[in-house]
Formats: sequence, C-alpha cells, structure tokens
Amino acid sequence: MATYSAENFNTKHYDLARPSYPDQFYQTLIDYHLAKQGNRLELALDIGTGSGFVAFKLINFFQKVIGTDLSPTMIKSCSDNPISMENRDKISFHVSRAEKSPDFVKENSIDMITGAECCHWLDHSAWFKECHRILKPGGTLAYWFYLDPVFIGNDFANDLFTRYAYGSSFDYGVLKEGDIERYMGPYYEQPGHEFLRTALRTG
Repeated sequence: MATYSAENFNTKHYDLARPSYPDQFYQTLIDYHLAKQGNRLELALDIGTGSGFVAFKLINFFQKVIGTDLSPTMIKSCSDNPISMENRDKISFHVSRAEKSPDFVKENSIDMITGAECCHWLDHSAWFKECHRILKPGGTLAYWFYLDPVFIGNDFANDLFTRYAYGSSFDYGVLKEGDIERYMGPYYEQPGHEFLRTALRTG
C-alpha cells in the first residue's frame, strides 16, 4: 500500500491497469438504491478512491460526491484531474482512512458509500461501524472486488496460478538460496491478500 503514496508513483499507469465498469453497472447500482422508498441522490462517498474513476462516474447521479484515500499522491491526482476542476461544486477529494471519515462527514449524512477493489485492505469491523454511523437510514453500501480466475476442468492450471499468486518460488524448490523470488505471494501484504483470496470470508 505504501507504493501508492510514493510521490513518484505513476497514477496514470495505475489508472490504465485498473478495470473499468460499464455505464449499465452504475445505472443498476442507482436503480437498486432508489428502489428503497425515501432514498435520495444527495451525497455519495467513495472510499479507497484511488484515481477517482468511480467517484467521477457518481457525479452523473449525485448532487455531491466525496472521494477518500490514504494516499496523498492519489488524492492530488484526483484533485488535479480536469473532471474534478470542472466540477468543483460537486466533487471533492480528501486524504482519509475508510474507517474514519473526514471530520466534516456527519452521522446519517451519506446516501451511498462505494468501495471498488479496496475493501480487502480495511479493518472490516471498524469500517462497518463507520458505515453504520455515517449512512442515512436505508442508505446503500456497495463494495466489489476482484476474484481469482478459475480454469474449469484444468486442475494443473489452477494449481499453477495458486502457486504463482500465493506461494514462493523458494517453497516449491524452483530457485536456490541467493536467487531472486519469482512468485507473487511474498510481495503481497497480509491479511489483505488472504481477504481477497477468500472473497472477504476470512475478514
């Protein structure tokens, strides 16, 4: 996670590597929210906003949108984005943990909270308590994340992926002492990687 806060982190490359979501996805999300009587489109909060791509979509529906992220580098990128500059009355970005919203976010004030591909990094107990505090009664909490690929009917491919993504090349005898680690497992932060692996069931 510290990588995203580095001053020289390339947020444009990061944005290109992230998945995007079709307009139908956002419309379905809004339809779900408005299906509950009394729900409004006044204020949305996007946690772990990263480069702001979800927050920027939400301004098409909400009167105001707040994006938060731990990384000052990401927040600066969001604030400097032309979309942000053109919509200063509708959107703002702030350095903040998801588990503790900025002080100006009041109890029962948020209509919708979104979290895209970030919830595996959170202290879930603290975050859910914060969501309960700031969401309006009946408001919507929507979060989604990657799942590992599954190669149907190919146990060898599944095992190979699991070894590469979660294991160490040293553990499998691929390399010898003094060589460089070539698998991804040791490079991922825990417990976030395990939360992701189990679709948050362990969190």
